[in-house]
Amino acid sequence: MFAARYGKIDKKQSKEYNCITSNTMKVINMSTISLRVNEEESKLIRDYVTANNLNLSQFIREAVLDKIEEDFQLDEERILLAKAKAQTEKKYDHTEVWEILGI
Repeated sequence: MFAARYGKIDKKQSKEYNCITSNTMKVINMSTISLRVNEEESKLIRDYVTANNLNLSQFIREAVLDKIEEDFQLDEERILLAKAKAQTEKKYDHTEVWEILGI
């Protein structure tokens, strides 16, 4: 039924795979991202994942997305602080600036 509806998946030709969620039969395109680490880092990651009974792909995906979300929150905090600071600073119109500068 899957092949008739969505076509056959050829994993050799593409790094993208179609996955079907169990309750909605919705096709989700997923891609593969390679990560290069040395042997020591690889062992550390795999040992951590195994010790905590985690899925390696899910662990890395969540770590990356958490980092991105954290960076977005920091950027948002910087913007909010800058807006708050701008509201408390004294504002000058152009005539006041000319007067201060002696123009």
